[in-house]
Amino acid sequence: MISRSIIVFSLALLGSLGNILHAQKDVIALGNPSFEDRPHVGRNDRMAPRGWYDCGAYGESAPDVQPSPNPNELFFAVTTPAQDGNTYMGMVVRQNETWEGVGQRLSRVLEGGKCYTFSLNLAKSDRYLSPDPRNQELMINHSKPVKIRVWGGNTYCGQRELLDETPLINHSDWRQYDFRFEPVGTYSYILIEAFYKQPTLIPYNGNVLVDNASSVSLVPCIEDEPLASVDKKVNVSPKPKKEPVATPEPPPVPPKKRVEEPTRPAVKELLGYKKEELEEGQKIRINKLYFKVNSSTLNNDSRIQLDKIHRFLVDNPEVIVELGGHTNNRCQDSYCDQLSMDRAKAVADYLADRGVAWRQLKYKGYGRHEPVATNKTPTGRKRNQRVEIKILKLTTE
Repeated sequence: MISRSIIVFSLALLGSLGNILHAQKDVIALGNPSFEDRPHVGRNDRMAPRGWYDCGAYGESAPDVQPSPNPNELFFAVTTPAQDGNTYMGMVVRQNETWEGVGQRLSRVLEGGKCYTFSLNLAKSDRYLSPDPRNQELMINHSKPVKIRVWGGNTYCGQRELLDETPLINHSDWRQYDFRFEPVGTYSYILIEAFYKQPTLIPYNGNVLVDNASSVSLVPCIEDEPLASVDKKVNVSPKPKKEPVATPEPPPVPPKKRVEEPTRPAVKELLGYKKEELEEGQKIRINKLYFKVNSSTLNNDSRIQLDKIHRFLVDNPEVIVELGGHTNNRCQDSYCDQLSMDRAKAVADYLADRGVAWRQLKYKGYGRHEPVATNKTPTGRKRNQRVEIKILKLTTE
């Protein structure tokens, strides 16, 4: 006969195993997270540190495995000891507009709409010597600071969505950098990439050392704050005093007798701001403006706000405005620039199609370059993805 203590112990053991299996479902382990390999200079055959695929420019060498075990045979003069294990990965950006990155297929996909955390230990070497491509006898120091970007994709080097990025790594000691991302899409590959300071007009030579990648862990998402409370914190424009003037209802029409509808009074408020409160250069966010995901197609719910703007501009033909589109940082520069331009143009087209003169309308895409909040949280990213009205001119000359 089985004793009660054995049954209790067995149930506890099964419960523990269940918790372990559940926890494993929430963790995506990476292969060779410490970049352990035989120390060697990067080759140009797409081979990166063991377990990782080279995602740099074709014709350029892959990331290096550092440091050299023999002080008399220094690899690029990088001598920083490993933070974890025996080796780590050294990546560079170059003056010839090429940079290094590595990719790996994940054991389970990153699911869109869920939240994850991830960490890397990063440092910079003050010396990172490499031969000049034009003169192999001349050594160039790749010593300027760069940053790390983490992408999600569906091929080894696919860059479908920028998940997160660090500030510039400008310290020689190892420091842990924590990433938090909430993918829009679902991805089966992760890409770790070295990249320049932004914006950069002239590419430069720089380096970053990478070690001890953590597993990717599923975590609860941070609840979004109500947008109204966020607006109150960051809005530097004057507080709207009241809603725009509503159009009065026409008088009742007596049966069998036609009467002329009274002329509608001119609208003198723009999204809650009286005309006399407006100033040239002032920016006003268009709230309750909705687009389809990764598209410039306006949702029908946007018509309420856009029709208010339309009435104001039609009734005030001397006012000239710019529609400025902005995105968060979850896309490449070229895609962000184009999407923000397309969305700004969609708003301008809507207004022009309903009678606003094109001479009153300008539109411009600012991409991801003018954030008004952090891109580290869903609320901040939502604040950054916007279309603004900028007052260019208020009176006729």
